[in-house]
Amino acid sequence: MKNVRFDGNNDPEGNSQIEVYDYDMNPIKAINLTFLPRKILLDAHRNRLLLLSATDDDIHIINL
Repeated sequence: MKNVRFDGNNDPEGNSQIEVYDYDMNPIKAINLTFLPRKILLDAHRNRLLLLSATDDDIHIINL
């Protein structure tokens, strides 16, 4: 995560970046996010990431 700061209520603010690698540790892509993920799940069958936001519990789906 980059430029992350916490306000008075301890809510995180800032940008985050996820770097995705294959099983041989070769980089696939870097994904810049406008939210902070709390949990990340790789759906390898559908080639996507499922992310749960840390601040509002929204689910974000990112195709790889």
